Amino acid sequence: MPKQASDAGAKLSAETDGPSMLGIESSLLPPGWAAPSLFEITTKIGSGATPRGGETAYKSSGTPLIRSMNVRFEGLARQGMAFIDQAQAMALNGATVARGDVLLNITGASIGRVCLLPDDLAGARVNQHVAIVRLREAAISGFISRYIASPVVQSFIFQNESGATRQALTKKQIEGFVIPLPPLAEQKRIMARLETLENQLRTARAALAEVPTLLTQARQSLLSAALSGELTKEWRKANLTKKSDVLGNLERQRRQAWKLDELAKLRAAGRNPRNTEWKASYKSPAKLSTTPDITLPDGWTWVSLDSTLASLRNGIAVKPEGKTGLAILRISAVRPLRLDLNDRRFLAPDGFDYSAYALNEGDLLFTRYNGNPELVGVCAVVPQPEDLVVYPDKLIRGCVVKGCIAPGFVAAAVNCGASRRFISECGKTAAGQVGISGSDLKRTPIPLPTLEEQKEIVHRLDAAFARLDAVAAAHAEAVAELDRLEQSLLAKAFRGELVPQDPNDEPAAQMLERLRSQPPEAAPPKAIKAGRRLRADAVQVARMAAPARPVTATPAPARLPSPIAPPPAALRPPTPEGSAPNIDELDKNELMARIREVLHEHGPCDRETAIKQTAYSLGYQRAGRVIAEEINNAIRTAMRRYVLVKVNGEIRANGASLSDMEAEDREFMKKQFLAAISEGGRVWMGRDEAAVRLARWFGFRNTGPRIKETAKSLINGLLRDGRLESEDGCVRRIS
Repeated sequence: MPKQASDAGAKLSAETDGPSMLGIESSLLPPGWAAPSLFEITTKIGSGATPRGGETAYKSSGTPLIRSMNVRFEGLARQGMAFIDQAQAMALNGATVARGDVLLNITGASIGRVCLLPDDLAGARVNQHVAIVRLREAAISGFISRYIASPVVQSFIFQNESGATRQALTKKQIEGFVIPLPPLAEQKRIMARLETLENQLRTARAALAEVPTLLTQARQSLLSAALSGELTKEWRKANLTKKSDVLGNLERQRRQAWKLDELAKLRAAGRNPRNTEWKASYKSPAKLSTTPDITLPDGWTWVSLDSTLASLRNGIAVKPEGKTGLAILRISAVRPLRLDLNDRRFLAPDGFDYSAYALNEGDLLFTRYNGNPELVGVCAVVPQPEDLVVYPDKLIRGCVVKGCIAPGFVAAAVNCGASRRFISECGKTAAGQVGISGSDLKRTPIPLPTLEEQKEIVHRLDAAFARLDAVAAAHAEAVAELDRLEQSLLAKAFRGELVPQDPNDEPAAQMLERLRSQPPEAAPPKAIKAGRRLRADAVQVARMAAPARPVTATPAPARLPSPIAPPPAALRPPTPEGSAPNIDELDKNELMARIREVLHEHGPCDRETAIKQTAYSLGYQRAGRVIAEEINNAIRTAMRRYVLVKVNGEIRANGASLSDMEAEDREFMKKQFLAAISEGGRVWMGRDEAAVRLARWFGFRNTGPRIKETAKSLINGLLRDGRLESEDGCVRRIS
């Protein structure tokens, strides 16, 4: 447990009586404080539901439906708020929020996020991923919300989550939260002091948030000054006393470099040329399409990128599928002016000589293809490799003309100004990726000074960038320090050290006694219309709308029996001999889809009932051991994929659409998509087939337009991340 927990003056421990509870030793509390459980000081702890039809049931206006994406630590986010009509709102009457309610996310990657309900949203509904925590004394809601958001409770939540891939908080766990409760007057002083200090923190964060943008602007300004000659204006006056034929020298050196390389190739092939005919195969560099309308300093000239290079070559087209072997860079290794030689995969040994693709110090690497247009054509200089490293076909290696060109200068030019604009204009999109051809790259305009000035520019840029990197590191440390300071403030607040205690305050114990004497709140009206469509929702509403419980220190009441009972034998549909499928041969995604349909039809239930109902729907007269085990395994898989969720001990179908799930946790959905298309092995598949696999992975039988749109969004994101590769309209996971 984090240090804040041990420092808190209220010693935290995990008690294991069923779900873990959050405990506090009352003897360590400040004078006048108490340690009630959340169960003792609430009139309601319960989650909501999603209207039948999920996202398709949402309206453009009506009653707000608060989802987990809306619940944020900094307050309720109204962006992305869903709405439901009056009939749907009536069906979800038991999920109605009131002024002073605390909203707590209980499932998914956002588990533990908490906020206080804004007053103007009283009367809204919440879905099944959000729990309503209703305090007996609305005045303490703000304090309780802040405590649940504190590092102590958040650490507890994540250390005691239920489920493997997706977390869930049970009702019993929430009821078991023990709250270090100060007198009401002290709570108000604590909240006021926190607000003052946090306003100062917000001001500091706002200032720090501008630093990355300022650093980016500073880098761009440096590059612009370097490539316009402004950076070395005074240096030229002091060091360049005579004009130099930059273009002529470059052409002579380029031709000489080609001759030496060509002779080496001929001799390696056992051929010793006796005449000069072989020299006729020399290719002059590509010419500029247009010369940029930018005035350069005296002694500078515009040349094509090809003029500065002795060679330009695409990488290896072999797929890197080895766990060890020859190191080959990933596409993501190349970023503007930065190269990560450790971002690599491996080629399995195949007997082929790849030495021609070995990277050497001073080589230039360009990105040929990328899902992000801003990263196409970016360039970095290769530092000294510690071992043999090659490069893939989606990168291009350039070797500069030695004696005339400084590699760092060309890299700076390619990533800035007119050169960068030319590359962006040449990019072409195919199969979700943007690429640039070698012939277009060769025609990129480069502003070229003398070699001496190139070296001086590179030296100054390196020094300036090193200083900016130091500022970036200090910025990251300052942000982390603010995080630590905020946690320290919260820890002090909830152990009674942020404001002084006042012996004249009404002790928290007396406040609790006063709350016990208050009558419980009236249950909300159950305005549920009869009808087959609302049967499952009515059961949930009836349970959530039960009269409030009296305040007591006894444990939470046992879970009510499942509202779903297996149908009597006489009412089960007759099953012809041999009509039920062989459970061992049933596709697990098909079985998961059947479970989802059963829970949509019958509503939430316990695991045993879900197994029995699924067995009946498949045509089995009973759920024997083998059948029950297979269905139970499918339920576990469905819960890992978030097809099903477990709330308050009951399993229910996740009513959220795939687009909802992507909006809430895009990274989770990316991982699930990769798993879906890789089921059965890494194979190339069309995008439509990938969308079908995604739908079946989440228990949907049909692949509608919204699922296809979600699949398209995930594919594009994974291509940009470099975790998916695309070829001829097909995609495949990158191992």
